[in-house]
Amino acid sequence: MIRQNQPIKKTIGLMGAICGSLIIGLPALAQMNPTPGNINQAPDSNDRMMQNTGDRDTINQSVQPTGRVSPLNPCPSVFYEPQHVQRGIRPPEGCPDVLPGTQPVQQPVSPSSNAIPESGGQETTPAPEQLQSPASRVIPMNGMVSVKLVNQTGDPITYQVIGDTTQRQLQGRSDATLEGLKTPVNITFQRPNGALLKVVPQASSEPGVLEVNLQETTDLSVDKNAMTIQESGSVFLN
Repeated sequence: MIRQNQPIKKTIGLMGAICGSLIIGLPALAQMNPTPGNINQAPDSNDRMMQNTGDRDTINQSVQPTGRVSPLNPCPSVFYEPQHVQRGIRPPEGCPDVLPGTQPVQQPVSPSSNAIPESGGQETTPAPEQLQSPASRVIPMNGMVSVKLVNQTGDPITYQVIGDTTQRQLQGRSDATLEGLKTPVNITFQRPNGALLKVVPQASSEPGVLEVNLQETTDLSVDKNAMTIQESGSVFLN
């Protein structure tokens, strides 16, 4: 009986050694193969700080005037943000001025200093009365004025009341009175060969009468060839 039990004891001892080896190796296998839950763990605070820093660096680089952008996104939306558009930063070459489905950003525009915009958005040249003070004044009588022209030059002067008379000539060293002119009144003057002419308007002692002296001059800054009398009686030269 004793000799028959010896193979069985050897077999049991061998099985025990194999099981012990397996038990010892399980912890090592667990460390080499992490559970699936550990693979998808969120990055810690240090990883998030590095990622945010990288994002800021990418944005700062993309808005530099050099226009260098990532080849994966040639037209970043950062170029279309209002603060960058108002600073004059343009999208890279080949990108649209406005992203599809968005409204363009209005840029401040300085108004023109020598033009007055109309209601329709067009611009016109200011009238002389908007740029200078009246050269003289006359008191209209029932909306009418009379103008006495005095030619103090030795040349004939051509004059015309726009919309009222044709061109006429006033001989040198003579005068003429235009009566019953309805305001506003526009009168043009011209010396022969385009010579310079100085126009000196002054109120007359007679009510509703404006006296205009026409004189020779060599000063280009005082050369005038037109006069306007407004409904208020203000006189402007041009």
